[in-house]
Amino acid sequence: MFLSKMSVSRPVMTTMFILVFILFGLLAFTKMPIDLFPSVNIPYVLITTVYPGAGPSEVETQVTNIIEDEVATISGLNNVQSYSMDNVSTIVLQFELSKDPKEANQEVKDKINKIISRLPSDAEQPTIEKIEMDAFPVIDLVLTSNSRSVSAIELFELADNTLKDRFAKIEGVARVEIKGGEEREIRVETNNRLLKSNNLSLTHINNIITMNNYNIAAGFFTNNNTEISLTTNAEFTSIEELKNLEIPINGGSKKLKEIANVFDGKKEIRTISRFFDNLQKTEYDKMVKISLIKSSDANTVAMAEEVAKALPALQEIIPSNIELKLAYDNSVFIQSSVDDTITNLILGVLLTGLVLFLFLHDLRSTFIVALSMPTSIVSSLMVMQAMGFSFNMLSLMGLSTAVGVLVSNSIVVLENIFRHKYMGNSNKEAALSGSAEVTTAVIASTATNLVVFLPIAAMSSMAGQFFKEFALTVSIATVFSLIMSFTLTPMLASLILPKQEKLDWFGRIMERNFKFFEGLYKKALTSMLSSRVKPILFAIFMTLLLFGTFIFVAPKLGFEFMPEFDQGDLVINIELPEGADLSQTSEKLAEVEKIVLTHPEVKHIISSIGNNNRTNIATAEIKLVDPEFRDITTSQMNQVFINEVAHITNAKIFCRGSRGEDGQSPIQYYLISPDKEYLDSIVPELNAKMKQVPGLINYNVSLRTGKPQLTLLPKRKEIADAGLTAYDVAMVVRGASEGLTTAVFRDKGEEYDIRVTIDDNFISTPEEIGALVVNSPYGQYTVSQLADVKITQSTTQITHRDKLASLIISGEPATGYPLANVTNRILEVFEEMNFSDDVDVKAGGNAEMMDETNKDMAQAFLLAIILTYMLLASILENFTQPFLILTTLPMATIGVFWLMFITGTTMNLFSMMAIIMLIGLVVNDAILILDYTKQLMSRDNLSAKEALLIACPIKMKPILMTTSAIILGMLPMALGIGSAGKEMRIPMAMVQIGGMATSTFLTLLLIPSLFYLTHYKKKKNNK
Repeated sequence: MFLSKMSVSRPVMTTMFILVFILFGLLAFTKMPIDLFPSVNIPYVLITTVYPGAGPSEVETQVTNIIEDEVATISGLNNVQSYSMDNVSTIVLQFELSKDPKEANQEVKDKINKIISRLPSDAEQPTIEKIEMDAFPVIDLVLTSNSRSVSAIELFELADNTLKDRFAKIEGVARVEIKGGEEREIRVETNNRLLKSNNLSLTHINNIITMNNYNIAAGFFTNNNTEISLTTNAEFTSIEELKNLEIPINGGSKKLKEIANVFDGKKEIRTISRFFDNLQKTEYDKMVKISLIKSSDANTVAMAEEVAKALPALQEIIPSNIELKLAYDNSVFIQSSVDDTITNLILGVLLTGLVLFLFLHDLRSTFIVALSMPTSIVSSLMVMQAMGFSFNMLSLMGLSTAVGVLVSNSIVVLENIFRHKYMGNSNKEAALSGSAEVTTAVIASTATNLVVFLPIAAMSSMAGQFFKEFALTVSIATVFSLIMSFTLTPMLASLILPKQEKLDWFGRIMERNFKFFEGLYKKALTSMLSSRVKPILFAIFMTLLLFGTFIFVAPKLGFEFMPEFDQGDLVINIELPEGADLSQTSEKLAEVEKIVLTHPEVKHIISSIGNNNRTNIATAEIKLVDPEFRDITTSQMNQVFINEVAHITNAKIFCRGSRGEDGQSPIQYYLISPDKEYLDSIVPELNAKMKQVPGLINYNVSLRTGKPQLTLLPKRKEIADAGLTAYDVAMVVRGASEGLTTAVFRDKGEEYDIRVTIDDNFISTPEEIGALVVNSPYGQYTVSQLADVKITQSTTQITHRDKLASLIISGEPATGYPLANVTNRILEVFEEMNFSDDVDVKAGGNAEMMDETNKDMAQAFLLAIILTYMLLASILENFTQPFLILTTLPMATIGVFWLMFITGTTMNLFSMMAIIMLIGLVVNDAILILDYTKQLMSRDNLSAKEALLIACPIKMKPILMTTSAIILGMLPMALGIGSAGKEMRIPMAMVQIGGMATSTFLTLLLIPSLFYLTHYKKKKNNK
């Protein structure tokens, strides 16, 4: 090969050529960002519309349906999912993965702009945002105080007005979210008696306040050639000025303070937050959580470092009786996972170097082969950085899994160089002839790796995007290993190998052992090839073993989408019956907190009571101490909590081993039908059956019977006779319950709502609502005169899927229950239910992704096999020989399934990926044997049996070396060295170790047997 000739004849130029790669690789190492996973760009668009005061039914008919109808025509739309709740409509649009997210976002905006006028006038402008899967909070800080002199309003304003802007300026921070505390607002509270006696209404007072609180530019005039602008400055400058505002009434006016209680207050409390530090046994009732959300292209670790640098300066501007604490830092896990993966990589390199030394028993030879690993890895960084990759678990795992592959080519080349050197050639001659003889085999083995990984990188599903960096990283490293095997290896072999073989005592012992095993192998192979019956029987035995493994072992393997990481983050969601207030929910949460805090593994709890205007739900975010300080994993701790909170009554409690209260459940199914009443009717039976599903925990169904709802049914004629509209009546009722906030009060550059409302003590019954005053041009009316006031039952949430009513069935598998086992049983329940024909069942969550991934993986697997066959056929110039080589693949799964079964490893996204990778690995040894066998048959005019008996023992050593290198390179990953992210590394390593061990045994016995059976009739070419 020309590269080998050039490297041997021009060693200095070759060295400089390699150093260029290394130099730019080291530069790339300093610039590549660090993250947990690769950036995945998935086209999801979220539409949120706030409709204050509206119930789920009104939100559904007046907002959700209108938007769904309009956006349904956008091209590339996969599905539409909507949630209509109190005061808000949320619509999630999922597009095909081929759709550009920016284009999808813009098309949605264009559609929404067309229908703004059709939405209710008092509904807020819909917000449209592209959902970025990796734009999540990476750091949580808590602002706390137990000082009586510090109010919750002060905490919120310190976070919102001072800290928020400072954190937002840190590079990588895309958004700062604040939760907890209390927000200031100016309250104008009156009652129905005062309104009635003064012939006023809430809307009238609110309009007067608004119209008297404007700064209006009034134009300009010219005086003595000087232009002077005009403006009206009518904004309130103090609360006292607002109190003294004159309100016109019949026969004169009154000050606002005479007809309403005007004070500097706070918004109605709908959420409560608290923080408990379990290590210091301290509870903080006043707490504000500050979440820093990173931008999609940000370096998470670098961002966290900048935040850490900024904290000391921020502590100085915070009052001494207020504390700012770091509650959550995801960069710690990310950095640990990256460090652990790099450690596995380094250990793999060292162990591979050790096995090379054992086989080569010469430091110079070991150095030649081992040098190909770091040079290939460092060189790969240059290309990875140019392609926009980051240091993440997938890209680093790509390098880790490629360690054994990186040296395999150099091993084959160097071993053949040694063989030619022992035949009497000089170092230079041996380097040239030895590398040239195995060119076809090395290129074929490298190409088989590439044709396996490229289909993985081209997968169209979410898993394909997820594994793209992994597959391309292995491909890049493999290409560089090929370059190094034909440049660095022959060059160093020609320069530093000893002129004559000089074996020390260790080398003599190792060579004697190799010769002994080589002799045993030759005897076994001779016996195997002594007749055609033995190869046939051996092939039948292996086939039966294969089928037995698939029938008895494979079904016992657990199936799941993704293994759960031991990040130490848990979430407990609590849901009380509808109508429960904050105090009741807080009491129930306190029961859960008391149980959780008894465990020393718990570091702290951040609790939140009330969410999305619902006072009956609460969330406890639990942080465990670092893994080295506990003897229990996150998932095991989650199971402990599930068991311990089971006795708490009158509440639904969901314990999840993941962070974030809005996280999607691993198990999710949609029951979709145009008949909403039918869906509602099957819920009781469905609940009863689902609770019997083994391994299903946190079961939930989206249907809820809502809290009692006060419904106004307009009296159309009376309203018309009064010169009013139904909207006027509704606004009075909304003002009494929610308040009206069209005016703002400015203080020190900040804006605060002026809320005009009825004192809560005066609207506690339906009769008091009916007695509310409504002013009209023809006099004063009450709500009950203009509408019937009835109490009805509502639902808290109405869900749609593709514009049809739907039930969402969700849950997750318990510890020890693989996802696929639970989902299979759920599907059986659906079959037993015998739904009506118009009910469509669709998977969601991890179940949906698992189905898509299985299809994509199967397609990639099949494509990799086809491409591998085509490549081998073209390189070997033979149609049948590739079939022999590919027989090692199904046989390798024997070792895969047995090792996974013995070690309890589940079949998941990473183990499936490793099985596909095996295609490119297990065929390499067979290529090596058959290529050399055919060379001997052609060159030395030997029969198939004679050539096999010569070629197989000769190639046994490089085969064992490459297999041992790959297995030992994977060993640190298989042993789970390092706590962060080992759940991903272990399945891949187990599959590769089991597959390579089995395939090596089969390559040495089954491949020669099959080759002999297909070539025994071929005679020598007697010339």
